[in-house]
Amino acid sequence: MGTADIFKRLPSIETDLLQRLRHIEATQEHLELAILSNNLGIVYHTQGRFADADGAHKRCASTLQQFDDAQRLLAQSLANRAALYRTFHEYHEAERLFQVASTIWDRQGRPTQNEMRHNLEEASGGLTTEMLWAEPIEPSGLLRVYSREVQKLKESPELLTDTVAKLGPWYHDIQLTPEISTCPLQRQYMVNRWRFLSEVLPADLSGKTVLDIGCNGGFFSLQMKQRNADRVIGIDIMPHCLAQARFVSHWFGQPVELRELGVYDVESLGPFDIVVFIGVLYHLRHPLYAIDKVASICKETMYLQSLVRGDSGDFVPEPNYPLSEYEVFKRSKFPRMYFIEKSINDDASNWWVPNTSCLMAMARSAGFRSVRESSHPELIVCKK
Repeated sequence: MGTADIFKRLPSIETDLLQRLRHIEATQEHLELAILSNNLGIVYHTQGRFADADGAHKRCASTLQQFDDAQRLLAQSLANRAALYRTFHEYHEAERLFQVASTIWDRQGRPTQNEMRHNLEEASGGLTTEMLWAEPIEPSGLLRVYSREVQKLKESPELLTDTVAKLGPWYHDIQLTPEISTCPLQRQYMVNRWRFLSEVLPADLSGKTVLDIGCNGGFFSLQMKQRNADRVIGIDIMPHCLAQARFVSHWFGQPVELRELGVYDVESLGPFDIVVFIGVLYHLRHPLYAIDKVASICKETMYLQSLVRGDSGDFVPEPNYPLSEYEVFKRSKFPRMYFIEKSINDDASNWWVPNTSCLMAMARSAGFRSVRESSHPELIVCKK
């Protein structure tokens, strides 16, 4: 069914849905009430009646929460409301809702392509019986409608600039066009970080799975996909950063799976060939525990970067030290971690700052058999 045909049919579809909805309200058939509310929300969404659509989707989700066996429908409802919010540029809340849906899918099973054929573009009938999708997910993992909307921005620098601002504030600077990037003030910082990582990263990651911890706006996830990584998952604890990474993924047409997840929970994702663990460690209250968790799911290589202080270079410890030993602990290269009790760089989320030998020792203690420095003292390469 073409887009023009859909718009012509919307008034009659709305009438049919409303009539059926009134009947269901009278009979208290709650599951069908939820399905009709969802479908009505999608019709309102397509008509540009965003407040009406929001109300219908909220009613659907509220009704579905009464049923323990309707979790996958609830996830679909939340994903549909997320699609609505993206339409009127509430990207951060859209991502929060989509992440809740993703968490349910992780437990209950991801939607199939056949299930997602129930949408206004493809459904030939059954609009009052089948729960519709506002935003089918393509086999690649990209969102069909959102991808079109993002690609249209390439025709309008003004709308692109406005969208980048609405997705902000940004930390990663990503060059979208020759004239427009996401955070120009961070440009040199990102260039430097990527230069040192790219020196030690294989040029071709074909067949590799990559986990990007603390993916933020998606800069490193994008680089992994552009080096042909087979699968890239980016995790972050901040939905607004995941919304930025989702935009970047759709702008470049590079599918990246995104999860709202902390480093202590990475075991739930399964194993990865490569882990990019950059700019996160010094924000953690339990850094060694985090490295242990990452080591448990890293099959080949971890690229670990942290803010460091003190002397650079590794320190080779003796197999054992007597209790009477004091002198060795005074050596500047002995592994040590500085605890930031208040703040550094006006950021109270900075907790621990190691020296280079401490960073390397923690990686070895977590089970990485080979740990070596790179050309930058803050970045080490850890191999299983």
